[in-house]
Amino acid sequence: LVSAGIERERIVVLPGIVRGTIDEARALHLYAQAHKVRSALIVTSPYHSRRALWTIRRVLRGKAVHVGIEPVPISGASSPPSIWWSTSIGWRNVAPEFVKMPYYWLAY
Repeated sequence: LVSAGIERERIVVLPGIVRGTIDEARALHLYAQAHKVRSALIVTSPYHSRRALWTIRRVLRGKAVHVGIEPVPISGASSPPSIWWSTSIGWRNVAPEFVKMPYYWLAY
């Protein structure tokens, strides 16, 4: 983020220990309420971005917080979106989302 021009003092890593995307969304909700946050940029991996954005928007629904998302590939740990299915790394990263996304739809 700093190399992209974001001032270090504007970057917040949420406190606490989380075990999943829903915990991160809830932590953001608590932080946003306590600090009157009006916008947040979520940085995550490309394969996780759809579920992350859906979950955070769901938890923050009705709140005055604008949420954006920036998928940032991890060097060597992901494959291009067009060929994820042709690599073992792609399957390791993307395949769990086919289970997690429907689970999140039903559970949350």
